[in-house]
Amino acid sequence: MNVKTVKTIVFSPTRTTKHLVAAVAAGLGAESVKAWDLTLPDAKVPSFGKGAGDVAVIGVPVYAGRIPAVAAERLRAMQGWGSLAVLVVTYGNRHYDDALIELTDLAEELGFTPVAGGAFVAEHSFSTPELPVAEGRPDMSDTDKATAFGEQVATKITELPSAADCAQLEVPGNRPYKEGWNKPPMSPTLDESLCTGCGECASVCPTGAISINGKATTDSSKCIVCAACTRACPEQGRSFKGTPIADLNVKIHELFSERREPELFI
Repeated sequence: MNVKTVKTIVFSPTRTTKHLVAAVAAGLGAESVKAWDLTLPDAKVPSFGKGAGDVAVIGVPVYAGRIPAVAAERLRAMQGWGSLAVLVVTYGNRHYDDALIELTDLAEELGFTPVAGGAFVAEHSFSTPELPVAEGRPDMSDTDKATAFGEQVATKITELPSAADCAQLEVPGNRPYKEGWNKPPMSPTLDESLCTGCGECASVCPTGAISINGKATTDSSKCIVCAACTRACPEQGRSFKGTPIADLNVKIHELFSERREPELFI
């Protein structure tokens, strides 16, 4: 098989997953790469035709060892029709637990044929300058490894007579999956003295939890604490200070500072 068209599909609130998926896609060396971003509520998904030969690269972050429920919901709007899929999860240097096997199972459920999977490290969503966790990742080394991963997958694909000849992909994880985090109603805190009502936070919120009426207001029941808004605020007026997330980040910073490297399965 030849890799002609690659379709990247990501859920990436802080853009790190999107960066790594693009690097994997570049390594695949396709004639054409088309990108879909499912992060925002009005996102559209790509279509795949039977026997079209498209390769999907699907990437999501890991939240408490699982894939985000909202990401899974949006991915379920796709139908793979047997297309090959490269699966990517990104995690904040603790562990990806059952996320990669969950994404693999979901891809199969949607009619894709998983050909490879990878777990990459990205800066933790709760990381702060004072308490960094995987700060600055993915770095150049991560990007290079993601591209090399894509090249290895491309070699595997060229050796396949057809997608139907691809052996079942084996990745780490448990079935049933670990219990996900039952998040209490909680959201980043807002320093109203810094908020200008610019709307940057609302424009990046994956669940539409933020509204602007002079100042930003957040519906905590909709918030998935993805940290997109805290990264986007130009005045640094949004943070997790005073929330349970701040205490959790202290523990993550202390326990998971040792650098971890990507884990790849081809």
